[in-house]
Amino acid sequence: MYIYIRSMSEAQTEVYRKIVSSGDQIVMHITKLMLFPDCAYVDHWQHEVWSFLPRISKLKGRNKYPKKDFIKQALATHNDTLEGYLAIAKDEEAKLTPREISEADLLVCIEQYQEWLASKLSTDGYVVQSEAKNKLSEICK
Repeated sequence: MYIYIRSMSEAQTEVYRKIVSSGDQIVMHITKLMLFPDCAYVDHWQHEVWSFLPRISKLKGRNKYPKKDFIKQALATHNDTLEGYLAIAKDEEAKLTPREISEADLLVCIEQYQEWLASKLSTDGYVVQSEAKNKLSEICK
């Protein structure tokens, strides 16, 4: 007798932890995109944003992708500490000249990407790089 395993899934807490960890890096790189929109590193940073969370696992016991609100809540964990992200991004890229942006403008951009990403991951389970880059170019102006 053979048991055929068609797919693997993960515990909800493990999926949440991975999304929160990825969300930290996504926020940092969107911050850089907003601070340095004309920099030569824009394509690299867009790639990085996509690569931190290009796909998501199905939840154990349900064998379904997490709901949009679950993903969005995990991604938004760091949204209340944007002042620190701005300071660190400016320090890490000290050779570049940042443009002036408010925390409110940065938050709008970050939340738009998080909303879009949560919607895509909850329905498809993945996001392709070209779609992510197009969305980032659209919202990080």
